[in-house]
Amino acid sequence: MMTKHGKPKKQIIMDINKYTLISDSIENGDWTTSGDLVTRDDLMDYIIEESQTQKQIPCPICTKNIKPYKVTFTHRSAKYGFSAVHLSNKAIADGGDGYVHHDLMRLHCQGNFKYLRGKKIGKGINYTSYANLTRYPWNFLEPMVNTKDKTQRNGEFKPTERFKAFLRGKISIPEWILVMNGEVVRYSEKNINVLAMKDVNFQQCIELFKTFS
Repeated sequence: MMTKHGKPKKQIIMDINKYTLISDSIENGDWTTSGDLVTRDDLMDYIIEESQTQKQIPCPICTKNIKPYKVTFTHRSAKYGFSAVHLSNKAIADGGDGYVHHDLMRLHCQGNFKYLRGKKIGKGINYTSYANLTRYPWNFLEPMVNTKDKTQRNGEFKPTERFKAFLRGKISIPEWILVMNGEVVRYSEKNINVLAMKDVNFQQCIELFKTFS
């Protein structure tokens, strides 16, 4: 099937009428006919739709190139969480406030999770997207300075009670989040539980689990 512009018609996941309305408004440079028919969520659906086949797309409003990206909570994230809890508890026991620098969390992951199913995996876990664990709906790490100004952050984080509950298998969470311009714009309807995650070696994790308060 072809569109009126002679292009092959792709499979559209979002509402086809909204997709056509937005596409026509962008092509014509005229949003007056759309009126109140197009919401912010509709525009976001359109951006997500187009980003499936393009590296970057122009914003329908300001024309600035944008690209949403997906962050998935994997076994690496879970292992990072076990290290964060262990180090935070250790910091409290040593008279601190429980905040730990993310570099120390990363190094602890590399030191404690070098093996998977009996096989050595390089230098171990290298989890760098720690900042995404602070985002809704996960809310797993609390930054020492609660501000959007990254220059005011010192890299210190501590695990939230919600994170500890997840690592104990008490709650489930969305499997992934979709981030654009630093904000979460969508999240997975599929939930995951740490007890059912693949490649979480609990023979290693159990020693960290014992340190939970």
